[in-house]
Amino acid sequence: MQSSPISGRIILAGHPNVGKSTLFNLLTGKKVHTGNWSGKTVSVSEGYGVHNKKKYIIEDLPGMASMSEPHAEEISAFEAVASGNFDCLVVVADATNLTRSLSLALRLMELTSRVVLFVNMYDEAVKKGITINSSMLSFMLGIRVVVGTAHKKSSLLPLWDAIENVALGKSTQNVFTPLYNEETENTLASFSYDRKETIRHIYTSPHSFASLKAEMSQKVTELASSIAKVCSVRSKPPSRHKADKILTHPIWGTVFMLTVLFLVLYITIVASNYPSGLLSTFFSSLGVHVSHLFLSLKLPPFIAGILTEGIYKTTTTVISVMLPPMAIFFPLFAILEDSGILPRIAFNLDDTFKKCGSCGKQALTVCMGLGCNCVGVTNSAIIPSEHERLISILTNSLTPCNGRFGAIIACISIFLAPGSPILSAFIMALVLCFSFLTTLLASKCLSSTVLKGERAPFILELPSFRRVNLLKVTISALTDRTPSILLRAIMVSAPMGALIYILNYFNLLLPIASFLNPAGLFLGMDGILLLSFILSFPANEIVFPVALMLYTQSGTMVEYSSYSALYSILSQNGWTWVTAVCFIIFTLMHWPCSTTLLTVQKETGSIKWTIASLILPVLFGIIFSCIFNIIFGLFV
Repeated sequence: MQSSPISGRIILAGHPNVGKSTLFNLLTGKKVHTGNWSGKTVSVSEGYGVHNKKKYIIEDLPGMASMSEPHAEEISAFEAVASGNFDCLVVVADATNLTRSLSLALRLMELTSRVVLFVNMYDEAVKKGITINSSMLSFMLGIRVVVGTAHKKSSLLPLWDAIENVALGKSTQNVFTPLYNEETENTLASFSYDRKETIRHIYTSPHSFASLKAEMSQKVTELASSIAKVCSVRSKPPSRHKADKILTHPIWGTVFMLTVLFLVLYITIVASNYPSGLLSTFFSSLGVHVSHLFLSLKLPPFIAGILTEGIYKTTTTVISVMLPPMAIFFPLFAILEDSGILPRIAFNLDDTFKKCGSCGKQALTVCMGLGCNCVGVTNSAIIPSEHERLISILTNSLTPCNGRFGAIIACISIFLAPGSPILSAFIMALVLCFSFLTTLLASKCLSSTVLKGERAPFILELPSFRRVNLLKVTISALTDRTPSILLRAIMVSAPMGALIYILNYFNLLLPIASFLNPAGLFLGMDGILLLSFILSFPANEIVFPVALMLYTQSGTMVEYSSYSALYSILSQNGWTWVTAVCFIIFTLMHWPCSTTLLTVQKETGSIKWTIASLILPVLFGIIFSCIFNIIFGLFV
């Protein structure tokens, strides 16, 4: 049976948290898949919708949070609109905050006349006493306007009718476009492009035209505000959500924030232990069959050892430890974001980060880094300012990821608080506070030197609280980031596992450790620990297994069975509580794992900033480890 021909392509655009995804599901019947916009790197959700027996491709672009300092995804989304490769652009607006949505709509209307404005969340607006005159709004903008609620099917028919009229060219639209002051208009006219291409060039150049974009942004915002005042009427004064009185309170908001973050962290760590154990057991059992397979193939012992004890064991160790926390952490933060809680946490911490030259959104990336630094780096895209985004990326590895927690907790439990879980938990909290302070210090150093720049304003435009589709959010969070990050981890851990086996096979590890011993002692550790950090470049999780392999002179990486067994091995090799503290400090602050570095390179597109993200935490680790070793080493 031949498939129906495509009658047109429809794209959805709008700010984050305006209900684009809900509208997309309504139009497509949730029959979707994720792909890339044609010719672009931007990831989109794609599906099909049918109206009047005509079939349309529908694509949902990423949210455009900032048009003055857009990040990579926003630039790609804006270029997708500028390409004109569609038949209708549906701009989704928030009825409860029409001015902000209109400012984006006006910018996009400078690029195309094939626009339909869907004013969403009208039910929430009515509850707040807001009514919108859609006829007046349509007249002033010169485009078709539909007012409705994305999760109600009653909004579907008028929206489809508007889309079809525009997509099939059934009606002419006299689109309103902003007219700037004389100086700005003369500047725009001085470009060699036509006006549409000039606008595209200006908005998609993140490091250029700052003053021009500021002037254009101010004018568009003024126009949007004027139009919103005429077309929307509020019958009662705005009131804060009851929950916001607590969540944004200077004291209770902080208490709530710490409680939520603790619960997310606790769930991630505790809940990931069981699946990590299952994966480890599974891979160990599978490893026996893999070894038998290579024996049956009669491979040389050296080659078989590289494949099994080197590549297989290292890679499966990384997968066992990285996959469960990512699979838990990503959905939890997606739920907090979609529900409207995460923006409020960022608002509470904005003042603290502002004093360090950054913004409150960096608090979110720091929290994400507790699960996996790759997540923190990737989600730095939520920060609109380029220099603040770079600060977040460069400092994220100062936050201990889940892979570092095991070694830190073991050292605390063995040397600093033996037999006292409460004291261990308290010390662990202090370690996390120390990590947070070093992040602030590093942010301040960067914002005062190589990343000077005007701080982007952080305006309290908090989204409404919403019910979260747990299944959809979980699936989206898992499929969007987890596979790519895990693949990058495997790509680096496999060759590093082979290298560890080869060095150990030719008895080169201990001589290298002896060579590094003076540097290790200067840092309060020893050469074996320093070499273990170097060899754990694929993943922080293998620091202890590699160190124990060298301490016990066994042929493969060693997993410790109990704290008492671990204490016996470490104390016999000269460990004291000072060694443990210096190890904890260097675990907090050393080079990022290979997967994080690859993620930094991907996000920044710069070798320079990738190298900087490696050097910065190493400098902090060396400085603090040396200071502690020198001061407290005198008493031991």
